[in-house]
Amino acid sequence: MRSVGRWMLALWLMAPLAATAETLYVIDRLQVGLRAARDGNVVKPVETGAVLEVLERDERFARVRDKQGVEGWIELRYLSAEPPARLQLTKLQDELNKTRAQLTEAQAQLKNAGTSKPSIPASTTSEAEYELDYLWLGIAFAMLIAGFIAGIVWHRESIRRRMGGMYLRV
Repeated sequence: MRSVGRWMLALWLMAPLAATAETLYVIDRLQVGLRAARDGNVVKPVETGAVLEVLERDERFARVRDKQGVEGWIELRYLSAEPPARLQLTKLQDELNKTRAQLTEAQAQLKNAGTSKPSIPASTTSEAEYELDYLWLGIAFAMLIAGFIAGIVWHRESIRRRMGGMYLRV
């Protein structure tokens, strides 16, 4: 019984050590070898995000040329039509910084404008626009009334047909 108690005490004392474990992440860097032939030796290492021009392609490899003009073969699984996440992130961060600068500039201009309220411009709508709206409103009510009358007539005629041509007034 004593040994169980000692183990429990040891686990209880070591619990804070487990909570302070170091956290690491895998980096987003990859080097791919540019080969002289499909299964040949590596001519030059190519970093993540390098722009390559495709000259020829088969089912597993592509013959490419980099910016320096070096040509070679690289596996298609390492190529993508979109830039890698790291490059997209830096581009988006640049755009965010530009937008923040524009926001600060706009806030400064707003502060410099003072507290005067801008005048509300006069209404630019004309009477003809309102007349057009009233015309459509009148057409809608006319259609509603015509539908109501047609419904009453239809109902009366259906009753008359069921009664064999007679119409009973109640």
